[in-house]
Amino acid sequence: MNLDRISTTVDVDRMQQVHVTVVGGAIGLTQDLVHCGLRSLTHVDFDRVDASNPARQDFNSTDVGRYKAEVLADAVKRINPEV
Repeated sequence: MNLDRISTTVDVDRMQQVHVTVVGGAIGLTQDLVHCGLRSLTHVDFDRVDASNPARQDFNSTDVGRYKAEVLADAVKRINPEV
């Protein structure tokens, strides 16, 4: 993953060394952190995607019924398989 374009504004080396824990929600924020070089994270959310979530959150209608943490894990792997 080439992060040269953001290296002047984001400390990419530090982002690649830290571990972030997110408790509930923050799907978009978590994806943004991975786009900025984050390689290690824990997302804790015991909720499942509900039919009302795709309209308000970063989920697809095909995600309904799945655990939000699992959906996020799939999305993060598409951004950077090394996370």
